[in-house]
Amino acid sequence: MTAATPETKAKPVRKTKRCKNPACKRPFTSTTITKIYCSTSCKNAVGNFKKKVDPIQKAMGCAFFYWIAGECQRAGTYQILTGHDVESMVELYKVYIVQYRANKFGTVRDYNVSHIAPVKGGDVIGLLFADNLVVAPAGLNKKHRTQHFGGGRLMSRVHLLPKYHVDERDSRKVVVGKVFEFLGMDVVTATIKQAGIKPTTASKDRAWLCEHLDPLNEEHRVVLDSLESIKGKALTDLVANMKAEMAGEEVKPKKVFKITVREYGRFEVLLYEWRRHVTYRPELQVYLDMFDAARATGSCGVADSHLQTMFDLLHGKTPAQLEHELAALIHEHTVVVRAVGVEGETDIWGWETIQPTPYVAPIVSRTVDWNSVDWSAETPF
Repeated sequence: MTAATPETKAKPVRKTKRCKNPACKRPFTSTTITKIYCSTSCKNAVGNFKKKVDPIQKAMGCAFFYWIAGECQRAGTYQILTGHDVESMVELYKVYIVQYRANKFGTVRDYNVSHIAPVKGGDVIGLLFADNLVVAPAGLNKKHRTQHFGGGRLMSRVHLLPKYHVDERDSRKVVVGKVFEFLGMDVVTATIKQAGIKPTTASKDRAWLCEHLDPLNEEHRVVLDSLESIKGKALTDLVANMKAEMAGEEVKPKKVFKITVREYGRFEVLLYEWRRHVTYRPELQVYLDMFDAARATGSCGVADSHLQTMFDLLHGKTPAQLEHELAALIHEHTVVVRAVGVEGETDIWGWETIQPTPYVAPIVSRTVDWNSVDWSAETPF
């Protein structure tokens, strides 16, 4: 009986390939079928290139710039952005975020970005700068209309140039592109980086659909033509269905999560704006300090007359013009107790005014657990 000869494994065949790195394309040999790059450095170079995103395309998907485009269309000119730099654009973005949060992340329209110097009416036009804007209750803003009490940032309509005219019928996407040209891409990209602005989920979904839908397919063509009008859950479901179909998987319904959205009272928002505008109008600091020195009533709500006082103050009226109204506001938030057996100064009625530490009204959510409310919390903005 002869012994069996051991089997010898055939040596793997080395095949010549060409590197898939566009900057290299050198031939190399490999025994692995899946290897497409000649070296790790080429592989990393291609990976890093794919990760790079065109800053213009990234900015085109930001809701903040679409809001700016809408304001330009409403004003009828791009010149409401005259004089902007990176710092002022970041401040403008903060104002946009305040109204976005006050409106429960876009689910309601209880608050508007109101102008101190209006964009319509009169011989001047208000500019889109943080020091000319106030996040205010929609009802008060509608009642205010195009009044101008003074102040704000503005320019004469004599200086408006026809070449910067914006038509309300223009596509919002086209207007965004013209906004970039007016501001300069250096300012736009630096603003995105410094403020941490990110494209919206909807813009990412639309970009994915444009990349994967076939314009020659009639069904796909219908979707592409109506892509801008598809929003919210319909857009999310469309992308999820397409991804599942491409992967050969069954579409599973997504779980719906209930999110508790904080509700901001009108008084709370106006008080925050009062604090913000002190930077631009130092004369407001005196009455703000007096208000902080008084004890709050423990409620975010105040009389409508006091809300109107705060609104008018923020929209250009001087403290001297609102002296009596501001005094009433401060007095209403000052706790007064009878001075019986207590040392200290009293007023003419024999009452002593207590001046405690500053107070900031609490944030109240839809589902309120009064035991968990932090009554000393700072403003959420």
